[in-house]
Amino acid sequence: MMRPVITSALFASLAISALMMPASAQSTVARASCHSQAQSIKAGQKEAKALQAERSALLEQVEAAGDEWEAAESTRLFGDAEVAKADAAKQEYEALKAELMKIDEDLQAQVAELNSAVTDYNNRCATKKG
Repeated sequence: MMRPVITSALFASLAISALMMPASAQSTVARASCHSQAQSIKAGQKEAKALQAERSALLEQVEAAGDEWEAAESTRLFGDAEVAKADAAKQEYEALKAELMKIDEDLQAQVAELNSAVTDYNNRCATKKG
């Protein structure tokens, strides 16, 4: 994911340029930067929600495949066809489980990145109301 690096570099360049501007121009640049950060956070939230929905749907498939595998395992000793069916059910279950773990990792990374962006936004852009 190159976007966080590019975004960070963009904000860093805006911050450096802002130091050389008059105060009114600095506040305009700061507002633009904060607005851009807020839009990026909103987009990240949408992505995380979509990933969460995908994860939830896949979780149901994993559970169903696990149940199917357990049922097939109970008849494994009945013959070669049952062994093949149990092995195929296990492979399907393992493949879905691996996919779920990948989505879980992606979601955790997305949420960590989002939390970092929100913290940065709050430190730079949130105003204190007194």
